[in-house]
Amino acid sequence: MSKPIFKTPEEYIERNIKVFTEQAPKGHEFGTSYVQRVCRIGYNQARYTIEEMLDRKIIDYAESREWTYVLTHNNTIQGARVLGIAVLLMASIILLIRGN
Repeated sequence: MSKPIFKTPEEYIERNIKVFTEQAPKGHEFGTSYVQRVCRIGYNQARYTIEEMLDRKIIDYAESREWTYVLTHNNTIQGARVLGIAVLLMASIILLIRGN
């Protein structure tokens, strides 16, 4: 039986951010349920993903309604992708060092 690719919650969040920023249209207002559909995840994981994207300034609150968000500038999204790749690379290196 094979081991799962992602082991920590942080790795799942990184994967969710990557999937969402690649598939969500820029300028589109969205809520938690949209993140759930795009990433194919549950409510709690979608909320954690949204909170992380807010902290990193990948998304921002929409002006039209409460609990609605929009993607920010494209260069921020590209930076998030690079950061996500770096985090996954570091996790892989740590696993190799530990011998798992």
